[in-house]
Amino acid sequence: MMTPTLKTITAAGMLAILSGCSALSGGNSNYSCEGMGADAEDGCMSVRDAYENTHVLEDDNQQAPTQTAIENARHVAETYVSPKLPDQPVPVRTPAEVMRIWVAPWESDQGDLNVTGYVYTEIEPRRWTLGAQPGGQNDRTQNPLD
Repeated sequence: MMTPTLKTITAAGMLAILSGCSALSGGNSNYSCEGMGADAEDGCMSVRDAYENTHVLEDDNQQAPTQTAIENARHVAETYVSPKLPDQPVPVRTPAEVMRIWVAPWESDQGDLNVTGYVYTEIEPRRWTLGAQPGGQNDRTQNPLD
């Protein structure tokens, strides 16, 4: 049987474990907002306000984009640097072909039972494949060195 003192110590210990580190830190208000809603500082709003400000509906009542948004999009399109694609075929590593083999339960000569299971084996090793060749040549496959 537990004595009342042992019960009190156990309850206090459980309470300390459940409270975690929150009782030690005291909290920090550096990351809280002073106000919410329309009067709040920029970037300080509730989740619902953030959703309503960013949710775009696909309907006929949409507003036309502002001139600033159009200029920003034009600037991004003018300064976008696209990667230069190579003139040569691009090498691609093909994955290995793997087969899963089911092994039925069986009894050995010594009377041991071997239960069912799977064995995985590699049928075809992975290879390097070159993409489409310029001039309509066929694909070439390069085998790795053993």
